Amino acid sequence: MKTTSRLIFFLLLLSVLFSRETFGQMLKGSLSGTVIDKGNSEVLASSIVSISAIRTSGKYSVESDISGKYSIGNLVPGLYNINVKRIGYHNFTGSIMIDAGRTKEFNIYLEISDIEI
Repeated sequence: MKTTSRLIFFLLLLSVLFSRETFGQMLKGSLSGTVIDKGNSEVLASSIVSISAIRTSGKYSVESDISGKYSIGNLVPGLYNINVKRIGYHNFTGSIMIDAGRTKEFNIYLEISDIEI
């Protein structure tokens, strides 16, 4: 009887912990996309994608990979400022809304900047 009670307690505890983790993931959102050259539509590796939450102090930065792709996860839902930088290109700035339980796909097009020597 004691063994059965312990087993039931353990199973209930696991289900509560698992449900809590799943519920926590549903409360967060994510952002992903590709950084692209606006002129020739080629992907841009090594671009710095930075976002900052407008209502909180949350700040995140990632670098686009060799395929120009970036991804930022585990974001509290809300409005974020986004800034993208790459050497030889104009910076991109804007804002984006992150929703709970969803991944926002957001491709960014950068324009080549004029470099004078």
